[in-house]
Amino acid sequence: MAIEPAIKPGSSPSAPSTSLALTPKAFAALPKEKKTMIGLGVGAGILYGIGAPILLPLTAIGGATYLYLKDRMKPSSAMTPDRQKIYEAALKDLKDVPKLQALADVFQKEGCVKEADMLRKRAALYSLPKETQVARRKVFKLALKSPNVHGVEAVADAFEGEGATGAAEALRIHASALRSV
Repeated sequence: MAIEPAIKPGSSPSAPSTSLALTPKAFAALPKEKKTMIGLGVGAGILYGIGAPILLPLTAIGGATYLYLKDRMKPSSAMTPDRQKIYEAALKDLKDVPKLQALADVFQKEGCVKEADMLRKRAALYSLPKETQVARRKVFKLALKSPNVHGVEAVADAFEGEGATGAAEALRIHASALRSV
């Protein structure tokens, strides 16, 4: 996207003006939302310039309302029941790193960003070196033996943040059992 300085006719190129002009090529490359914003601004400027100052606030309010409602109507996640089943099965049973990454890419493309991130974290867990995996298992076993509820919950949060949802769930069950004693 190129924003080039506008040179007024009759002025010398050695002393260009300070205003910037958006070239048609650069405007065509802008996303639709940006074009809408520019269009609303230009329209408001024209209305204001021809003597309709009452329409300027109305146009600004209308544009802001339109963009707000448009943003609110977007689905935050495109998780369907079928995708939820696939996601849960992948977290539970799938251990093949390339397949997990490919599935994460599909979920990302469909708008399921959180689920895609979790699948990528799960893939990263399976590709850890053996020494790191052994150390993680040792921490997990120590946390299961620990009487410290807050410590167990902290380990569970860390495991979940890294994609180890099964281990995190087991640790949370242990923490709730410790609380009930």
